[in-house]
Amino acid sequence: GWTIEQSSVWYAKQLGVTVFNQSYGDPSGVIHQDQINLWNANQDVLFVNAAGNNGRVVPPAPLGSNVILVGAVDKNNKRAPWSNIPGHGNKYHWVVAPGVAVKAPVAIGGNGYMHVSGTSFAAPYVTGVVAELQDRFPALRHNPAGTKNVVLTTATDLGPKGVDATYGWGLVNLQKAVLTLSKSAHKKPN
Repeated sequence: GWTIEQSSVWYAKQLGVTVFNQSYGDPSGVIHQDQINLWNANQDVLFVNAAGNNGRVVPPAPLGSNVILVGAVDKNNKRAPWSNIPGHGNKYHWVVAPGVAVKAPVAIGGNGYMHVSGTSFAAPYVTGVVAELQDRFPALRHNPAGTKNVVLTTATDLGPKGVDATYGWGLVNLQKAVLTLSKSAHKKPN
């Protein structure tokens, strides 16, 4: 039998979903084999995974070309001290996004808004970037590796120069991703 998660991914794919936000995981930061198996069994879609809030290095995992791990930064683009980090083992699969004092809608206590923090609020930001890119450039919908590559390589570098063990590729950058893809899609007339 399938788990609820496996069934949900299968059903959503039948409806045309091409990107999945995952805001849950082991508090230790360990990426378990069942999670890796799910990702490996669904190479035709992209998974954006919140990296966790324990201030730890996420132990290296055999991640595929369809998984992006996300850490959190504050309004000054500094890593939130509780945000897990990629270390050297996961840095090539990692970006960061705003995840501190994010204004979010809540239904608890009166349908208003509150400020929340966590990688569970940074990951949806990246998922939104992916959705926007796949909407503007439909060929990306069936190219999770290509989508991941654009998201990573157009991120704004933070911390030590280049891909690093704290910020990975850096801060996700929708504008740069769109401009990069627009340039490559535009062909000069003869």
